[in-house]
Amino acid sequence: MNTTDYNTKLKKSEIEKKKARKITVDEIINTYLTGQILSLPHLEYIMERQLLKENSDFEFTCCEFNDNIYWKMVQYVAEKKLPFFDNRKTSLGKIIFKSIANEYAHIIADYCGTFNSFAPELEHVLKNNIIQVGGTLSITLIKRMPKQKKNHYKRFCKIRKQEKGVTQTEHALNVMTEQYPNYETIKVHPYKNMILYIIQRVK
Repeated sequence: MNTTDYNTKLKKSEIEKKKARKITVDEIINTYLTGQILSLPHLEYIMERQLLKENSDFEFTCCEFNDNIYWKMVQYVAEKKLPFFDNRKTSLGKIIFKSIANEYAHIIADYCGTFNSFAPELEHVLKNNIIQVGGTLSITLIKRMPKQKKNHYKRFCKIRKQEKGVTQTEHALNVMTEQYPNYETIKVHPYKNMILYIIQRVK
């Protein structure tokens, strides 16, 4: 593989991620619901800055548990003079489990990990109505699911059998969402080895 081949693939990957980010931003804007957003951001707060370009009424609680990345993010905010971020050196899950009903307008859970690692906190959001009515939960996960870690997936398979052509992660997210009548799935966007799954609280 030469340098040109590598850069071409990298560019395609960046384009796909850029498209997924735009979908997330558009779905949030289309709700017309502003307020506090809980976010697991990129180092340069790409989606958060895009949202503010569309509507300046958003505020953000941003988290990062990795010490090195966290301080780079704080430095970026200072250098760019960004006034709107409440940065916390912790995991998204720890914030979610301490949250109360209707605390956030939206949650951007850009995990890029596996469903089983984050199922408990995702279910906590839905069960306890952490998101306001009309708000969204945007989830990014890997499509694949390691064989040794399928406990939550298996639990949802007992409720409903997986359909053909649907990945294990999408099936788990579908069944999980169906258990909570206050929510419905509004967008499913597979890309590369990832899936973007957006849920909205409807009542």
